[in-house]
Amino acid sequence: SALDVADAIQMNDMRDPVLVAIINLQIGSAEFSSALGNARRLYSNAVRDQVLRRIARGQAAQGTLSAARASISAIEDEGTRAIANADVASALSDVGNADSIAIAIESAGAIHSKAERDSAYVYISLLQGGSGDFNGAASTLGRAKEPAARALGFARLATLRALADDPAHAQAFLERAIAELPRKRRAPGKSLALCEIAVAQISTGQKPAARASLQQALQADWRAPGLEA
Repeated sequence: SALDVADAIQMNDMRDPVLVAIINLQIGSAEFSSALGNARRLYSNAVRDQVLRRIARGQAAQGTLSAARASISAIEDEGTRAIANADVASALSDVGNADSIAIAIESAGAIHSKAERDSAYVYISLLQGGSGDFNGAASTLGRAKEPAARALGFARLATLRALADDPAHAQAFLERAIAELPRKRRAPGKSLALCEIAVAQISTGQKPAARASLQQALQADWRAPGLEA
């Protein structure tokens, strides 16, 4: 069996990918107990955390919220744990479930790294915006400390709403993104935020403005505050 093959591999870094492939199949088949058992066998903590994140999302999608939260509690990395809580909230039948979103926000607030914490807030806000909770999305982005993180988040929300044929909210989020931009010419993260603003401007048919934003991005500091979520 596939597990026998994995067991026969001596090198941990080579065995983990085989176990992950098995676990992904088990998640797809809702065999969460087996998936959890194999997750415990993973050598890499980072890989295990990501697997537990996927397991928790699958459990939530099946309606077993307590089991999903138990899986999340086993995640060691605080950033991954916050994102997993947001994933669970989005997987519930009533997407944007207030209690689960609150848990995700609380979990994000406990992240020590400011950059990772801001990234988690951006990720959660996109889930809220995707579910139609625009006020909640704006409130969550307001928790981000870096102006560039807030600008990036609002720009991504603008693009999402433009793609959803919602021009009113798209324009409102775009204007908020521009307003949140750091005033310093070379502020960290400003370049990435400007690129996201340009994408939103293209999505809303504002191509000349997008070109201007990209030109500003070339002049800004390329370094980003860890906003890859």
